[in-house]
Amino acid sequence: MTGTENHKKQKLVPIHDQIFRLESEGIRFDLHGKRDAEHYLSTKCNFFKILSYRAIFTGSVTEDSQFNKPDFAQLRLLASIDQRLRHALLGMTLDLERISKVLTLQKMEKYEGNEYAIVTSFLETLDPHFSPCINQEIQRSLKSPYNSWINDQYHDVLPVWAFLELVSFGTLRSFVHFCASRWDDKQLRNLHYDLKRVNSLRNAAAHGSCIINSIVRKQNEFQRRPSSTINRLLAETGISKARRRHWMKNPALQEIVTVILLHNLLISEGNSRSRATTELKAVFDDLSANSDLINTKDAAPSFLAALSFLRELTERVGLLD
Repeated sequence: MTGTENHKKQKLVPIHDQIFRLESEGIRFDLHGKRDAEHYLSTKCNFFKILSYRAIFTGSVTEDSQFNKPDFAQLRLLASIDQRLRHALLGMTLDLERISKVLTLQKMEKYEGNEYAIVTSFLETLDPHFSPCINQEIQRSLKSPYNSWINDQYHDVLPVWAFLELVSFGTLRSFVHFCASRWDDKQLRNLHYDLKRVNSLRNAAAHGSCIINSIVRKQNEFQRRPSSTINRLLAETGISKARRRHWMKNPALQEIVTVILLHNLLISEGNSRSRATTELKAVFDDLSANSDLINTKDAAPSFLAALSFLRELTERVGLLD
């Protein structure tokens, strides 16, 4: 039987069988009752996601077994911490999307005199296979009840500010790159490079992907390097070069670090920064308050070390007191 055929035969695990399945996977219920666990799995977090957090414990060696067997209470805590971190990072990526539009429009006032012509020029430079996708993207956005006011005022030709309101994050990145080349603007060129990582993390957070699992995965030596801007900002924190090089090899951590440093650079004050500070603090406070559940005896050392690195980074840039 092929792998594909085997997957087709697999079925979702019914709630009443999920506890047995978790036990067979090595999950304990010493700290969390099975009945409460069933309720949690049916109302809060699905079976497959909660089980995925077991990866954080892989590699912990105990006297009794090769790998530690986490308690359901520990998996539930990790799911909560992951959700807090995901919400904090999502808000920060949305802040960066907004400020990127503002910065681009500010540059527009310096370099361009026609707010319609630059949109036309951008669309004309697109690959013929890609251009229809952008036009469809704009038309879908115009049909949204949230953008009807734009549709009421503009039809075939859009000013640049309206265009930026309608397009996706990916198209925004392309437009920033176009403007950077058109104006030979180094700041926008670096911003475009960093927005790739911001966009990736935004999508992961918005779609509910597991964030903390990714920071313990095997590091990829061949992934893209951080931009010169991020390398400079990270060096300015005073974190040792050896630690910077080690953690920035992890693609997920590189994206998180990029968002934190870029947010600190571009959003130095105001409500958005205050919200980010509050939400990030809640993540680390939650972890500290439950250190008896997640510690070096249980969790993989790399996981705790990665979180320690992120906490130190946020403290050094002033996002944590």
